[in-house]
Amino acid sequence: MALRLAFSLDQLAPSLREGERSKGEVMMMARPFTLDALALLILSPFLALGLAACAPAVPLATPPPSQPVPTATLVPPTARPAVPSPTPRPPTATPTEVSPSPTLTSVPPTAQPISPTPTPQPTATPRPTATPRPTATPVPAEAKVMGEVVNLREGPGTEYPVVSQVEQGDLLGITGRNEENDWWQVEWEEGEVAWIIGRYVEVNEAAAQVKVVEAPPTPRAVAAVTARGGGAPARAVAPENPSLPPPPPPGNPGSTNPLTGLAGDPARLARRPIAVVVNNSPVARPQYGLSAADVVYEYLMDGWYVTRFTAIFYGNEGERIGPVRSARLINEQMTPQYQAALVASGASDEVRYILKYTVHFPYLDIDLDDPCNCTYSFTIGNHWETRLQTQTALLHPWLSDWGQERAPNLNAWPHSEGPPGSTPASQVHIPYPSNSVVGWRYDSGSGRYLRSVCGAPHVDAGTGQQLSAANVIVLYAHHELTDMVEDALGTKGVRIVLRGSGPVKVLRDGVAIEGTWRAEDPNQPPHFFDAGGREIPLKPGNTWVQVVPTNYNVHVE
Repeated sequence: MALRLAFSLDQLAPSLREGERSKGEVMMMARPFTLDALALLILSPFLALGLAACAPAVPLATPPPSQPVPTATLVPPTARPAVPSPTPRPPTATPTEVSPSPTLTSVPPTAQPISPTPTPQPTATPRPTATPRPTATPVPAEAKVMGEVVNLREGPGTEYPVVSQVEQGDLLGITGRNEENDWWQVEWEEGEVAWIIGRYVEVNEAAAQVKVVEAPPTPRAVAAVTARGGGAPARAVAPENPSLPPPPPPGNPGSTNPLTGLAGDPARLARRPIAVVVNNSPVARPQYGLSAADVVYEYLMDGWYVTRFTAIFYGNEGERIGPVRSARLINEQMTPQYQAALVASGASDEVRYILKYTVHFPYLDIDLDDPCNCTYSFTIGNHWETRLQTQTALLHPWLSDWGQERAPNLNAWPHSEGPPGSTPASQVHIPYPSNSVVGWRYDSGSGRYLRSVCGAPHVDAGTGQQLSAANVIVLYAHHELTDMVEDALGTKGVRIVLRGSGPVKVLRDGVAIEGTWRAEDPNQPPHFFDAGGREIPLKPGNTWVQVVPTNYNVHVE
């Protein structure tokens, strides 16, 4: 391809070095001429020097191959002003005309052959490795505690010492069971095992795979006698170091009940009185059997937060008595005063030891002596505060089984029909804890006091009738805090002193008689004396004894 270039030597001269100019500048008329590609190659270095000296070149755009190549026109450089000479010379040459810049016809570059890009060979996709299925983790055998506070013991039975206590909702790992499948061996501390009774826990399915483990030897041998009806053997224990003198020889009450002053069945009165501990927590109300008792004691519990009952059954049958609850220190002194036998659902370790080994009267600890609740007791429902029940028809056979049935020899309370003259007392208010506040109101129609608790009538669940009493005795006694721990919270037990003497208020027939109670013989009931030293007779019928601290302000009106 040829390239046409039009220029003048005058236009080219400024691009030459000044030293290369001749004194007689050659003047040529600009004329176009055509060079071939070879001439262009020879002159290209000079052109490059001229362009660089005059002005920056405008870059040539490379059009697409399919389009015609545009001609790039060079912009003429601005003429430099002439430098004046010190001595002016006459012009000797014709001024040089500036010719337009030659037109450059660019030669497109020769296309380089494009080497084909090799097609990449597909890489084999690795096959996914199968994810191993997780191995099923075996579920451990566990027991969930359902009772509010449950003892952990050294062995599978209540004859074993308590090592700790757990609370409702606690989860325990199961490590074994006994042959009867009613006690579980559990881990309660790291590396430590203990036993918990089965009826107070809920176990998972894995517990079915737990093996039987050998129980530790019992801490104390006990004599066993055959239970009534061929049931589980009952346990009888001879007392050790009794703290009380033995009771008097059996008596012959005849046909008059010494506790009520009422005529009774001689066959019944020839049997031993039975004292049953009954729950008085709000959830336990209304209770069964209290209306059939000859005497009912109400007293404060450890922690001073609620009261509890001990009901003494002698002249009447209790068809259903309960809920049965645990004994307290007060039962050690109260029970022999009526030459009675004691029935409870258990006790703290120290109280249990006292009642089992240091007293003369028989003590039926249902948890220990009737663990199946099928011989001398029975259960209704599952709630730990309300389920345990009994009846006198089951308890007198217990005394026979243990060889402990006998008639009492009691110094009877004096009774009279006519009321003694004293202060009128139509109502009495006893400020027990807020969930156990007691009121008695005299009903002139029946000649009896009607009982209320927390402002509502207190009824017997067995009869549906409001509880009532012929006599209400407010007995002031010393309450001594002990170091005996009664529960898992560390609550200390209270010793209520029922021996000796103290103030008393006897309410009967709508009047109140103030005086003193005296209990000098530990095997006889307390007697009551007025301000003049005369014994206060009771009204024939049942009696409620309200045991209160000496600082209580019992309001009578």
